[in-house]
Amino acid sequence: MNSILQKRLNDLLERVGDMALKRRARKIIEGLNSKEGDKILDLGCGDGFYLFLLSNLGLNLRLTGSDFDQAGLNAAKRNLKNGKVKLIKGDLMKRLP
Repeated sequence: MNSILQKRLNDLLERVGDMALKRRARKIIEGLNSKEGDKILDLGCGDGFYLFLLSNLGLNLRLTGSDFDQAGLNAAKRNLKNGKVKLIKGDLMKRLP
């Protein structure tokens, strides 16, 4: 991850009070090593926390989140107001649409 993306990620995580969540999020986002145009699917996206981080890094990513819980998807929709992320209701243990 280049220094500009690292700075953006640090800024996004600045207000996260849960240190374990902050470390986990940093490790996941850095480990993806995302580049312009990458497609990323977050299965079990819940409220869209990781999708929020990815959508605000400044990269042109094609992001999709899926969850079986409608309440989680509703929260994700509120948290991802920019419209850059496609959200799908689906159950990984059954069949995704």
